[in-house]
Amino acid sequence: MNKRMITMSLLGSSSSLGLNWIYDKELMSSFSKENEVLFLPIQHQLYNQAKNGFNVYKNHKIGDLDFMGEVMYIFHKFLISNKNNSNFKEFLYQHIGPDSEYDGYIEQYGKELIKSVSNGKLFTDHVDKQLIGCAMFIIGYAHNLEIDTIHNYTKVLTAYDQTLNFIHSLNYIFNNINETNKTSVLKESIKFLGNDYKGKMEASLTKIDIDEFIKNYSGIACGLEQSFPLIFYIVNNSNTYKDALRVNSSLGGASSARGLVIGAIYSITEEVPIDFKSILNKKI
Repeated sequence: MNKRMITMSLLGSSSSLGLNWIYDKELMSSFSKENEVLFLPIQHQLYNQAKNGFNVYKNHKIGDLDFMGEVMYIFHKFLISNKNNSNFKEFLYQHIGPDSEYDGYIEQYGKELIKSVSNGKLFTDHVDKQLIGCAMFIIGYAHNLEIDTIHNYTKVLTAYDQTLNFIHSLNYIFNNINETNKTSVLKESIKFLGNDYKGKMEASLTKIDIDEFIKNYSGIACGLEQSFPLIFYIVNNSNTYKDALRVNSSLGGASSARGLVIGAIYSITEEVPIDFKSILNKKI
């Protein structure tokens, strides 16, 4: 098991949770110039000031995770304890359903799972085009599962027909990236993605200002067409894990979800920072 990958990925989620889903470029730019942006308490006042913001983790503390990070952690626990080939759908329901202790926000793919838990179907009909398939892959990869096995687990949460493409792209990155070939590996990994994404992905590796890139190619929201190109841009233009997380958090939007993938990529080339080791409120 690749404990470092799981840890650095979940730290990516936690690092920007205090500013997650704030959609106000000017406000975020002003705040990030004057304040540390990593591992903050939920910035309730900033959400109130934002032109558009979704303050849905009101009770979360520093070191907690967004919902996607929670699902990743539950999947990790499932793979550790799954001695009898138990049902992941049932296992996840036990941890996020109405009788569970979970009291945070539940994204749509989680709500769909809760609604369908008793229908006898393992796979979902819900097409989720966010990063959940990538998040599941990170845990499966860290546990040394085969790609087809991981892909089947992602089908419990999303029926998106291009999920496997993103899995192959990340798999290529994880298997080949190092400190000296970052751009070339990211560029080569684009070949696995569908034509709907390639233009945005190729632009992410060009010399373009981040504000212009976001305006013309990505945006900062949750969908793969926005989040995956922006992840590539941030990784390609950041020298270290901490630098990448700070840029990511300062942008707002779906920063916690993006942080999961950013953290996993940097786990290939860096160690967990010493000052981050005791932050997570989860035991890996």
